Amino acid sequence: MPELSFKNWQVDLIRVTGFYGQIAPDKRKEWSSWWTQLVGVPPENSSHRKRDEVLQEEGPFNGGALILALQPGRIDWYLRALEDQEEGQQDIPASVVCLKPEAIIKFYELAVRWMKLDTCPPLTRLALGGLLLQPVEDRQNGYQKLKNYLHDVKLSPESSDFLYQINRPRDSRVGLSGLRINRLCKWSVALLGRISVSLSVVPKDKKPVTGSVEGQGQYACRVELDINTAQEFKGEFSGHILNSIFNELVDLAQEIAEKGDVP
Repeated sequence: MPELSFKNWQVDLIRVTGFYGQIAPDKRKEWSSWWTQLVGVPPENSSHRKRDEVLQEEGPFNGGALILALQPGRIDWYLRALEDQEEGQQDIPASVVCLKPEAIIKFYELAVRWMKLDTCPPLTRLALGGLLLQPVEDRQNGYQKLKNYLHDVKLSPESSDFLYQINRPRDSRVGLSGLRINRLCKWSVALLGRISVSLSVVPKDKKPVTGSVEGQGQYACRVELDINTAQEFKGEFSGHILNSIFNELVDLAQEIAEKGDVP
């Protein structure tokens, strides 16, 4: 079993998405037990819109916030970082919110256990998404660092408003004829945690004086990943094939995090 990690990157959010075809309503009712089965305790919050068959459950999970979102044709598991940093994260700038490595590994294990449940439906598509951050001193240093990942893109420190998005599909290695894997990634340098606060002071017997204070925030290289099985494939995945595909998505995501935009 591979270890889900992203070399040199902090993880703000990670997502596993499954798409499914026609499932009988009585089968979908069984999905309401997933959270307790996999997490071990009931969700902290739950909302259900019966009219459009949308269910969302959420709660704490290894220092992050875990979310299960069910809607017709789609199942999402999210793990996102919380604002409050915990012990062991003091070396990370306060404006860069991230998940601890062990939380990411536990999320991977949860996803694998979910796919092995008898109640997990056959999936027509599977996706692994993530938002990765790498703190830098300023925008210029961010563009300099992105050069290590974007080998065919010319960037200068004087550049601004840069956004690079590309999909480099590959044939799957799991042995299903015609199965392609989309490797969609979006690269940028972002300013995180910048805040603006308006202040109003009323001196005695004088008119109010209004001003503002703006925080500097933290710059970071940013990459959004969406590694997914191509929509053109018409088969379904279940059992060991589903697990093999998921591990392939994990390998491809880690390759991008380590090597950048490679064919």
